[in-house]
Amino acid sequence: MEQSEFVAEIQLKYLPSAKSRLNVGKIQSSVDAYNFLKTIYNQDTIALTETFVLVFTNHANEIIGYNIHSSGTIASTQVEIRLIMAIAINCACSGVIISHNHPSGSMSPSKSDRIITDKINQALEVFNIKLLDHIIVSPNQGDYFSFTDNGVLC
Repeated sequence: MEQSEFVAEIQLKYLPSAKSRLNVGKIQSSVDAYNFLKTIYNQDTIALTETFVLVFTNHANEIIGYNIHSSGTIASTQVEIRLIMAIAINCACSGVIISHNHPSGSMSPSKSDRIITDKINQALEVFNIKLLDHIIVSPNQGDYFSFTDNGVLC
């Protein structure tokens, strides 16, 4: 067996930003989650391409970090559950909120939205991490759909 010339170092880095200095408090409702999420989405592209965002909370539902997971096309974006799990485990979170935008402004979750939510929920449950909500954000100010509020995620 040949010895490799190098082995890659894998790190999880916390990159400070203006959002990290905000006192966002606890996420107690979908409104709280939406108010934080709307600061993350790029307002220049929210009506053009889909973006998938992750928010991580501690046991007290305080935000400990977020990740812009992927940006895609007009009608979709890739979601890699292994990467979601890697970040969730490495930041030792207790809860996760997932979110993506619908550039069309439609607030109805698609079949694929429901399927990926179930898959992420199942993966998180293995590690006793709670999927708190899946929020679909619209380019129209104030419009969002909460899977939890609408009984899609229990």
